[in-house]
Amino acid sequence: MKLNIVFFIVLLISNAAYADSQKWVKPIDITAQVPKSVKQISSIIDEITQNVVSCIGAGKKRNECICNQKSGHNKLRVMYKNIVAKYPEWANSAVSYREGDTQHMVSFVGIKLQLQLYDKLCN
Repeated sequence: MKLNIVFFIVLLISNAAYADSQKWVKPIDITAQVPKSVKQISSIIDEITQNVVSCIGAGKKRNECICNQKSGHNKLRVMYKNIVAKYPEWANSAVSYREGDTQHMVSFVGIKLQLQLYDKLCN
């Protein structure tokens, strides 16, 4: 699981250039009330990441593996649009929450960049 998250983060960073004007923004803590949709979007990201890692592990090229995740990216895009429509202040930020001893973070900037990368590579 940790390998998958690290791979997804590296994938985002290695393929996305941030504009000079973009600045680090402290994640918004939503621990007090975590919407179900945030947990769902995390699950979608985990699923895409696991599938891409498995595909690459099977010897296929990275771009092919990413592009084979069309349904996952479509689900991610719909969920991202729905969440950002409901919580527009999250669009250029990240949210974090704690469950027991585990801290979670979802970067909506990262998701947006991942979708842009997918569109560039696969459409």
